[in-house]
Amino acid sequence: MKKIVSVLLGIVLIFSLAACGATDSQTTENTKEEIQKELNIPADITLRDSDVLEGKKIGCNIIYKGDEWCAAVFQVIEALAEYYGCECECVDSDHSSELFAKQVEDMLADGCDLIFADPVMQDEDSAVLNKVVESKTPLFIYNEIWAGGEKAVTNILWDNYYSGVLAANYFLDYVRENIPDRKCTVIELTVKNSYNVEKRFEGFHDTVEKAKDVEVDFIDRLDTKGEIDVAKEALSSISEQYDFVLTDTNNAALGALELLRSQDNGEVKIISMGGYGKEVFELLNNNDKNYLAFVSVDPWELVVSMFNAAIDYYEGKSVENCININTELVDANNVGDVWRFE
Repeated sequence: MKKIVSVLLGIVLIFSLAACGATDSQTTENTKEEIQKELNIPADITLRDSDVLEGKKIGCNIIYKGDEWCAAVFQVIEALAEYYGCECECVDSDHSSELFAKQVEDMLADGCDLIFADPVMQDEDSAVLNKVVESKTPLFIYNEIWAGGEKAVTNILWDNYYSGVLAANYFLDYVRENIPDRKCTVIELTVKNSYNVEKRFEGFHDTVEKAKDVEVDFIDRLDTKGEIDVAKEALSSISEQYDFVLTDTNNAALGALELLRSQDNGEVKIISMGGYGKEVFELLNNNDKNYLAFVSVDPWELVVSMFNAAIDYYEGKSVENCININTELVDANNVGDVWRFE
């Protein structure tokens, strides 16, 4: 009888321990979900169950926080750093290689454990980035291309040439469907001396040149310095008639839109090869008469890939030297599928 009682007590104890284990596991899971919610991390974003970055000091810069997409990337970096228990202050390089070099030098002097670098110019930034490599500080390049990228742990990038191709194919289809003689004129708005931006225009032009059934006259390419007001002023200097405005980024498109609205011009159409943010998503959702489409990259996918690469590195796993992020063209037809804003 005592033996039977002992066996029964043992069984009860096993079930009790199992129940406690399940409760502890569930509590941990709930805590992670709560933290994710508190940091405004979307529920559909999957984060790693790892603590290897906890306590790490991350040096990080972003090329220009004045762009809404870059500002979103900055916010995501801060959220994931907090989620993983890192110390990370992301600084704004303001399109300046000189400022970028000083910022990276400061990161090295501060003893950062790893560096997330968003280069300003692929060649000009080599000297300071080579210093990072020589210091044995793990270097993760993201967003912009560095000429010495093979020396970094990885390069988390999006295909800028392909972004131009996506925009061009959309543009060509629009011209074919809406302009009877398939002839049109285009003004381009850009940020000069940006490798990424140049690749977007290159992809656009290469694709348009192959389309023998559409005749396009590119009137001019104007520098906006990445600013809405500068884009508006630059476009206002054009006296010739034009049918389309092709822009590199959000700010240039919004500057063009402000000008066209001030002129009560609903005929000229805008296509951007880089866009993000509540305002432009709402423009598409409301079928704005000027703003047709933009190429989008999800900031969450980019930054999650950055932190995943860092986690893999510290866990001793192999990390691919180049990680490509998805790009897609967004217009009124699919904006609801990619819109993260209420």
